[in-house]
Amino acid sequence: MAGLTDQGFEPKTLEELQTELRENITLRFAEIDEVVNVGESSRFGQLIDIFSSEMSLVWEGLEDVYNSYFALTSLGVSLDKALQLVNIARIKGASSQGEIYLIGDANTSVAQGNRFTVTDTTNDFALSSKTRTGTPDITDYLISPTSLAVVVSGIADTGTIDLSFDGNAATINWDDTAAEIKTALEALAGITTVTVLGNFDGTELGISFVPSLVHITLDVSTLVSNDMTVEANTLEFNSVALTTENNYASESPANLLSVDVDAIQGLKGTIIVPKDSVLGLDSGYNIDNAFLGNLKESDPAYRARRYNELSRQGTSTAGGIREAVIDAIGSTSKNVSIIENDSDFAIPGALFPNEMPPHSFEVFVNADTDFNDAIAQAIYDAKSLGIEVVSTDGGGRTGTFTDANGDVGQIMPISSTVDVPIFITVQREKGVNYPSDGDDQIKVNLVTFINNLQIGDAVYNHRLFSPVNDVGDIIDLIIFADITPAPTSTANIIIDPFEQATLISVNVVVEDIP
Repeated sequence: MAGLTDQGFEPKTLEELQTELRENITLRFAEIDEVVNVGESSRFGQLIDIFSSEMSLVWEGLEDVYNSYFALTSLGVSLDKALQLVNIARIKGASSQGEIYLIGDANTSVAQGNRFTVTDTTNDFALSSKTRTGTPDITDYLISPTSLAVVVSGIADTGTIDLSFDGNAATINWDDTAAEIKTALEALAGITTVTVLGNFDGTELGISFVPSLVHITLDVSTLVSNDMTVEANTLEFNSVALTTENNYASESPANLLSVDVDAIQGLKGTIIVPKDSVLGLDSGYNIDNAFLGNLKESDPAYRARRYNELSRQGTSTAGGIREAVIDAIGSTSKNVSIIENDSDFAIPGALFPNEMPPHSFEVFVNADTDFNDAIAQAIYDAKSLGIEVVSTDGGGRTGTFTDANGDVGQIMPISSTVDVPIFITVQREKGVNYPSDGDDQIKVNLVTFINNLQIGDAVYNHRLFSPVNDVGDIIDLIIFADITPAPTSTANIIIDPFEQATLISVNVVVEDIP
């Protein structure tokens, strides 16, 4: 029997429709004592083929409508709607997001959409009118006449550079901090207020292998000319002279989005070269790693996650609440963690002596505070009635939400994930074909690996060997890792569910095996 049955929807096949039409036509004409030819090559046979094909498409459409109501058989938008009923949203596709200082001629306006290419890749980032939080921002960016940038071809390990204003020069040492550079410039005649970002050995921005940047903003009202010149430069790295470029810069960084919707890497100091020619724009410089995006979740992955989330106990699962928060911040699950206390007793919280009360849960997020209200509303909408939301990290972070009665401004506690800085020492024996920049490659590979771990992921020592060995021609290798400098342990580092392991290149030491 076709149609809705105890076993679900059963469509009529094309063959069944053709047989029924032949039998019905033959029967109707027999009632008036007429005999008709319904063979395949006859006129009636050809009409039967046409009508049965169209009717078959109708039955298939009815089957698709029926299947669209169920998670295991629906596709695309229908699957989205089916899983919204259980508060599980599809992970949306997102571009990687970053920020870039624009460098060029003063008062140059650079419009959104202009692209920069990541060094040594074909990946592009475009200037965007949106901030990372998705709120509207400016559409054109201005290279300011009061901000200057000095870009050096590498990081320095010796030498000095003289920066001159109105003929008065300040000598900057290769390892001067941003504060020391500020003091030296403010000692020059006519300069009173200076803001400095970065330095020439890369330590201020955590740079170890790419061009270094010093960004200067100053009050030019008392200067005859706000032009800066490099009077002398003896900066070197490994006894190789470094070159400098200096020009005006945007006072604050412009917003970037990767052109492709995916987890496009944009490590600090690698988004420099403009892809689109703009008169007055020379280059750019990103001082932070791009915030990684992600592909749109596929139907099979979406269904699998739905199965995993609904296998948990509770009316609103921990997974369902986490997915609601993920959707609110437009990011991946590595940025959200849920800790619950389903016992009848208080348990230790994230920060001693704070405790989680019985039958409560805590939401840890690794996201900008601009998302606080969206996070608070997502938690309220997803949680079960009467279940307390707490914060035990001691940070006092909160967001506001509107409750079911329409009362606005209700307060929701939110906890921030706790960063756990990792320190790594790599001892290696090099082969003859070990790359000249192999040590820097090791640092980049380890930083990328650690910073892509999810919240609560332990740092397993044996997993550190693969990104190091990717450099090639390493004969022997010992890796020490710990949460304190100068590590001597090869043990695994356990990370709590509310913690996030982090690593910067200056915390990685690469040396010969003693």
